Amino acid sequence: MGPDRAIVLPPDATRIDGRGRYLLPGLEDAHVHLFDESSIPDFAMYLASGVTTIRNMQGAPLHLRLRDEIARGRQRSTSRCA
Repeated sequence: MGPDRAIVLPPDATRIDGRGRYLLPGLEDAHVHLFDESSIPDFAMYLASGVTTIRNMQGAPLHLRLRDEIARGRQRSTSRCA
């Protein structure tokens, strides 16, 4: 990021016209407690709120399985919202 004149873009770069819009980086929830299957959040709700990263505050075999499911692209939704 910087002034137009100071940035050199590669020839194959994708340009997005952001005039009149806002851009912010993905947000992180850095203090999440995933205790068991029932505490797994609805990841789609995190994304809809701009949260692209969560940091779990503990570790167990469940978390490794969850990581692997996410890496394989398996969608998991446990939303308890109506």
